[in-house]
Amino acid sequence: MEDSKELSRRDFLRLGVVAGTGAVLAACAPKVEEKEVTKIVEETIVVEVEKEVKKVEEEIQLTAGVFADSKSAVKWNESLAAYTKEHPSIPMDLIPVPGAEYGDKMTIMLASGTAPDLLLDYSTFNHIGWADKGAILDLTPYYDLNKDLLLKLYTKTIKHMTIKGKMLLMPYTAEVSGLNWNKDLFDEGGVSEYPTDAWTWDDLREAAVKLTKRDAEGSITQYGFTSDGLWLSWTTGPSFWIHTNGGRNFNEDQTKCTMDSPESRQALQYFWDNLFVYKISPTAEDITLKHYATRWVAGEVALYDGISWGVKDSQDCELNPAICAGVYFEQVAKSPYSGKRSNFMHSMFWVVNKGTKYPEEAFEFGKWFMVSTGEVKRWGHLPAHADVREGWLDAVGRDRNQECFLKVGDTGVYAERLYDNADLDDKVWKIIGEEWNMLMTGEGTVDSYLESIVPKVNKLLQER
Repeated sequence: MEDSKELSRRDFLRLGVVAGTGAVLAACAPKVEEKEVTKIVEETIVVEVEKEVKKVEEEIQLTAGVFADSKSAVKWNESLAAYTKEHPSIPMDLIPVPGAEYGDKMTIMLASGTAPDLLLDYSTFNHIGWADKGAILDLTPYYDLNKDLLLKLYTKTIKHMTIKGKMLLMPYTAEVSGLNWNKDLFDEGGVSEYPTDAWTWDDLREAAVKLTKRDAEGSITQYGFTSDGLWLSWTTGPSFWIHTNGGRNFNEDQTKCTMDSPESRQALQYFWDNLFVYKISPTAEDITLKHYATRWVAGEVALYDGISWGVKDSQDCELNPAICAGVYFEQVAKSPYSGKRSNFMHSMFWVVNKGTKYPEEAFEFGKWFMVSTGEVKRWGHLPAHADVREGWLDAVGRDRNQECFLKVGDTGVYAERLYDNADLDDKVWKIIGEEWNMLMTGEGTVDSYLESIVPKVNKLLQER
């Protein structure tokens, strides 16, 4: 029986080469008869086909939740379209919600895992509860890679961004208060001493008394002055006067209510006297009949501690024909007791849903919004980032001392809220607010108010 040998393809080819060489040699050598027969067995050849796998990039779509009416929703869509124009690979989708429904709706969506990637909020509002529930993303690692951003923010804004050691907010505004005054009403009232940065509370009150007008029945038709609200939790209200006078609502570590300190008590008394002794400012009842801001834009208030976000609109004669020609601006009045001025600070900002699939892209959007001159001009808000504050002046003008709002810097104060404990914050400010609101109707005195609320607040803080 003949021997058989199975050869691999490599052996076969090698033998073929050898055999070919042998044939050449055989031509010169004696002929040799081979008795061995080599049998080639058919080999199963495995052919590997390399498939080209093309990586299909996932389409990124960012969603942004905002509180907006139909008019502002149009502007928000313009903002998102501007971002997509610069970043065509990242389309944006807007979820506008009316302001009164916004907080509850976003909270429900966060809890159910259906919230947008980015959520709009502002100082003292929803983010306290969202942070308490761990629903928003810690942005500290992203800021660590973008330290230049922080160098251009006020130190108090950076502190405001941080809750329990985590940087959670992307602020694009750092609004401050300023003394808005109506030059037309000063001239009509024969008051020639216009506000200056040297004015104190005494100067403010003296001018406001002269500029308050009454009709034949004694009803006030023009108020000399209004603060931006009567609420203690809103820093432009009574808390603003407390800080200007060197007081605070709480001590530094928020373990004690200090509203009964001499500085705080004196400031609250000044505020209360403006309403009920000198009667130069609208009371809670007056505001119910006609809001203080409505009175201001109607030309029925001479001096107004307004906010920088209203500077642009107050000069718009289509929106506010009664005041647009006469409105001017100055820094807020100093305390005659402390010799200093403080200032309201307030930020609009983005937070990122902790459940987003696109954290890096969401942060980049917030970063863009912080430094976009186009958005500063679109909205007229005083920006948080120093590099675009000149753009704000381009939007609002320089001819009426608008730059006074840029002189505030870190003299401003954000609302004293218990940012690390949302439930306690609600309880504390409920006590402070409910009894203060009664005081704003004319019932009671500042002393009786403080005697009532301070022990209650301290008890809560000590149980913390």
